Amino acid sequence: MKKLALAALGLFVAAGAWAQPVSVSEAGVTPMTDTLIVTDSAIGNGGSLESLAISVLSNGNIALGWEDDKNADVPAGVGLAAAWLLYDQSGTRLTDTVRGHYRNDGTLIGLGGNWAPKINANQFGGGFAYGSTFWDWDGTAEDPSNAAPELPLGTDQDNPAVTTFNNDGSVRHSIFVTYPIDYLTLPGTARMGEPFYLSDGNVCSIAQNGQNTDAVDLFGFASDHKTIIAGVSKDGGEVVAGPVAVQQEDADANIWKGAAPFNGGFAVRYEAGGKVYLRMMNNDLTPMGDSIAMETAAPQLNAGGRGGSTGVDANTNGDVLIAQPSKGTADAPSADNNVFAAVWSKDGSMKLAPKLVSAPQDETLGTGANSADCAIDEAGNFVVVYENKDIVDFTGGSAVCARFFNADGSPATPSFIISGITANDVVADDADPVVDMRNGIVAVLWRDKNFSQSSAGKGEVALRVFASPFGSSSASDWALYN
Repeated sequence: MKKLALAALGLFVAAGAWAQPVSVSEAGVTPMTDTLIVTDSAIGNGGSLESLAISVLSNGNIALGWEDDKNADVPAGVGLAAAWLLYDQSGTRLTDTVRGHYRNDGTLIGLGGNWAPKINANQFGGGFAYGSTFWDWDGTAEDPSNAAPELPLGTDQDNPAVTTFNNDGSVRHSIFVTYPIDYLTLPGTARMGEPFYLSDGNVCSIAQNGQNTDAVDLFGFASDHKTIIAGVSKDGGEVVAGPVAVQQEDADANIWKGAAPFNGGFAVRYEAGGKVYLRMMNNDLTPMGDSIAMETAAPQLNAGGRGGSTGVDANTNGDVLIAQPSKGTADAPSADNNVFAAVWSKDGSMKLAPKLVSAPQDETLGTGANSADCAIDEAGNFVVVYENKDIVDFTGGSAVCARFFNADGSPATPSFIISGITANDVVADDADPVVDMRNGIVAVLWRDKNFSQSSAGKGEVALRVFASPFGSSSASDWALYN
């Protein structure tokens, strides 16, 4: 086995190739926890697990979320359509019950009345933004009701809602929206894409606007269609900017997730007219430049549609990372179903051309990857996690793998299997991984059906925490407003 070496400018992997993903120890990565089952008997598991989210907070705690429509063992319970928990970096659960949005009076809003949780730590200070697509206060699908006069929503119509929390999980600001109420109550839906803190302390949310006539009436397009929009408010809901259209393309647009802030602005990855684009925006919602078409800039990344299987992250310096399972190109058909990653600077220039990151490391065979995610640290080093369906000796199914890279794109580790299982243990699908990396902590969440504690045929939400091989790379202290 080749050994990892420490070079003056970072980690590197000696010449040669690992034909298949290795174990965690063989990769030279230090686990901080074992594989932990999140959906244990104390939390419950209805078996309809999706929309996973994770973020490492400034104090090292880890906020994570998921959706489980069939889990009725929750408050107000017709299902757990969006919820979150808090762990520390050693794997200790800090919240004993699932949580979600909160009213002004401190009561928990029904977990069945909003869906698809999104969680993003404040990259410029403490706390995190929790968002979801919200439609009902009670979470009792039979009778949508406007039960909270402080926010006139809940009329059986999707809206992008945010609650912000402190590092210890206490509520910082109860449920609010970053858009004008009279705008959101127009006919049609607006579904949450991503909520996040900006570097000036305001909160932004990206949404897919299904109020289709807005494309012509408000945003100046020639035809009606779904539009990717952004809105900014103070932390707590006083709107300061937006809505504005993020996209330039006069075409139906979609986003599930895929936005990340940096100092002075943020990046949004979205689909419009069946093609994928990236655009940089300032904190005041003015564009930094034109949208970047993956079709020409990075054809390997012109896939993944609305972004449910795609990773997008940025560091505060403005390095924007995208990782995506590819369908290959005419020039590189062997890349089919492998995972590629590329990095842009916030000025729109490409910093790292698309890099094949997934195993096998001989770059000739596909991995059957259906999903990927990524995270980048302040020095530009990054990690990509992905689902791997094609590993020698597998009897079927897939495993979640990870690989670390130096900022110049050189591999810092081989690909390795996250959970600690071996290839021979893989008989079902581990899938949908999400990852975050901050201050030397790497946290991975995925849907697991192979781990020994998994419920047969149902799967679990699983968590594992690692020490970054790059050590702690902290951002400057932007938290002047805290």
